[in-house]
Amino acid sequence: MPLDTLKRIWIVCYTFPPSPGIGGRRWIKHAKYLARQGHDITVVAAKASDQSSSSPWDDDLKYIKRVIYLPRCYPKQMTVAPHSLLDRILYRAYETIFSILKDGSIYDRALFWRRALYKVLIPKLESHEVDVICATGAPFRLLSYIADLKKKYTDFCFIADFRDPWITSHTYGMEKLSELRKRYESNLEENVVRCADKIIAPVEPMIDQLKNRYPNCSNKMFHLPHGYDPEEIPIKSRRRSASGCRWIFYGTLYDGLDIQFMNLAELLAMAEGDLTIDIYSSDEQYKNMFTDKNVDRYVRYFKPISAYELFDQFENYDAVLMIYPDRFSNHLSTKFFETFYAQIPIVLISKAGQASEFINRHRLGTHFTTEQICTNLFQYLKGKKSSECEGTIDLKPYAFENIVSRLEQLF
Repeated sequence: MPLDTLKRIWIVCYTFPPSPGIGGRRWIKHAKYLARQGHDITVVAAKASDQSSSSPWDDDLKYIKRVIYLPRCYPKQMTVAPHSLLDRILYRAYETIFSILKDGSIYDRALFWRRALYKVLIPKLESHEVDVICATGAPFRLLSYIADLKKKYTDFCFIADFRDPWITSHTYGMEKLSELRKRYESNLEENVVRCADKIIAPVEPMIDQLKNRYPNCSNKMFHLPHGYDPEEIPIKSRRRSASGCRWIFYGTLYDGLDIQFMNLAELLAMAEGDLTIDIYSSDEQYKNMFTDKNVDRYVRYFKPISAYELFDQFENYDAVLMIYPDRFSNHLSTKFFETFYAQIPIVLISKAGQASEFINRHRLGTHFTTEQICTNLFQYLKGKKSSECEGTIDLKPYAFENIVSRLEQLF
């Protein structure tokens, strides 16, 4: 790339490897491929809450010259479900104190991150050492911090990445907010939209929602999809199981999927050993449901492993199992493109939406609703149809190298 087009890019991403959260995956891949293009990359992130943390994308850190890890400035007790009596007491105490100190959502993890962030960014802005700041939310409060900087320091390009919906979210405590607090968050979102030079989001419905709310700013909103990194996905012929089906589930076990997993446990009981599932995730949520049904011998839980190691295992499975809450029925997540590229079919359990329509249209797997798990999915399983990925799709636009080329055009 010509030297006069290279930029000094700062990426502000609260969750970033080695923190294991999926929030950092999108931007470590962008950072990797931007760095390869010759851009000067600096990442500002929060320290991992656990010093022994690791993520599936740690190998990509070698491509980034500078990662500045700041204190999290948010109590761990507010980020996990309280288990002990002390945790519950601390959780309630923090809720009370934060409600007094702060407007808007008190569950935003960047709530107290402004001072630490500004201590790093402001000297660089004042010495004109920043060409681009890409900030990604959730947590959304950090987007508003960059928006406020943009009002004073106008000579950098501000890219605001909405990884998830903000004020329309069903997560991050948004549904708990009073009208007054929600109005405050709405004002923050509007401030970000007005101040940002460009706004990106990984799914088109989110861009459509933002354009409807802010029609006067629609010309600076762009869809930048999730993607896959071909360098971490070995393509191998799968070893077909002679007896039964083997499925793999990997990634986040979302809250609110109790009915889906209860039905899945029932399906395993009906299958009588003809189906086994391996789950690679950072927690063992829903494990008790398999134990209660006495089918836990058919389900194995594993801690996350590196992305390359994970995809190297795909040859041993008949399908990738994906289970999504209703709110993600229109979202084409990273997993879709990774799985398509690896040439292994998907078994998707979700509400019907754009994701299921995409899979069915391109014949890349099969979709079932929650109600169909013990009926249609059982019949599907008996027919062992989960061994083929019959469809084809041009995945080149979803390779990170090409996605980053589109991102560069926004600077």
